[in-house]
Amino acid sequence: MENFYEFDANHFDLDLLLDYQNKKIIESTNYCTIMQACDDCMRYSRMYGIVAEPGYGKSSTFEHFILNNKNNVHYISLKRAMSNKDFYNKILERSGWSNVYKTSRLYDIIESIGYHLAQLPGKHLLIIDEAGKLSHNQRLCLHDLRDAVKSNTGVILAGPNYFHAELLDQRSKQLQGIPELFRRIDMFITLDPPSNNEKRELFRQNGFKNQLLINSASKSCEHLGDVYRTVENFAILAKRRKS
Repeated sequence: MENFYEFDANHFDLDLLLDYQNKKIIESTNYCTIMQACDDCMRYSRMYGIVAEPGYGKSSTFEHFILNNKNNVHYISLKRAMSNKDFYNKILERSGWSNVYKTSRLYDIIESIGYHLAQLPGKHLLIIDEAGKLSHNQRLCLHDLRDAVKSNTGVILAGPNYFHAELLDQRSKQLQGIPELFRRIDMFITLDPPSNNEKRELFRQNGFKNQLLINSASKSCEHLGDVYRTVENFAILAKRRKS
């Protein structure tokens, strides 16, 4: 809609709008759910699956939880090109250690993750984001990883709906390693799309003041990712007007 909008500075708090790169976070239902899940997993060494479509606020909420627990959260965002060893070596690295023996067997890498995390004080949380990109071979070893770290570390697997659907399908087919993984996941939490009220509030937090504009912009956004993108587009319009 911003392509057809004649920019009116009176519709905005320009200081907030132009500060769009400092991403605002609202305490939405999904935000509170994820924060509670992260806290429970870390505090009680649980393993949860979080199912959420892109743009539901999952990754930005993880960032906020990490800021509040810097020394106890180990975050990895999966990349499609990662091999099995790349993936588990990255987890070892996020735990504060590096694999000096690059030819190590995968078993030894996973055992090292568990050993090193167990040496750290306090409770810890391992977040594996973009878990929908996990290959079947990478999924095969997740139950071994869970067993290796369960003494003091919770685990969150976060991915979209198709990730959960694939796991359910693979379990029904009794594919190797998947029933064992399911036995170790304490629960799956499925997030709902953000409400219109939440989208409107996020626009307000980003400097939108005109209610008609807020309503119109909210209706055109399917999720919070769309809201952030729309805010950035309007911020560019504001910068263009000032130049």
